[in-house]
Amino acid sequence: MPTTLESPIKRYTADEYFELEKSSDIKHEFVNGQIIAMPGESKIANKIAGKCYIALNSLLDNTNYEVFSHDVRLQVKEKNIYRYPDVAVCMAGDGDTHNILSPILLVEVVSPSSEITDRSAKVREYCSLPTLQYYIIVSQDDCVVELYSRRQRTMAL
Repeated sequence: MPTTLESPIKRYTADEYFELEKSSDIKHEFVNGQIIAMPGESKIANKIAGKCYIALNSLLDNTNYEVFSHDVRLQVKEKNIYRYPDVAVCMAGDGDTHNILSPILLVEVVSPSSEITDRSAKVREYCSLPTLQYYIIVSQDDCVVELYSRRQRTMAL
């Protein structure tokens, strides 16, 4: 009886990923050596993300914070995970020209194709970032916004 051998999944280095991104017409995320094509988003998701960007940018104007949307890559784990959040807020002068290194707030607009990743892997990955204070998940299909917050506990005397 013939057996079929599954070919191993090709693993890439972060440098190979960066080279691909430079010449690609579409964005890709990079997770532990795998390059994952980003699906196009719906008009509704794009509008929601745009409004989040506008609101945060307006709110944080003339502060030491910068707001980025869609096309700026987030370094989640050095050389292992790079994502493209819908909206990101970080301190001005984050230290890298192409990657957000120290986000304070991240927003993802979930769609049926991204919901599992946004609510599981990205929650774990994003919440592992020591600088992250808020992760917001916005549903494009329902009137639902979820907020993950890292609170510092203080004791009143």
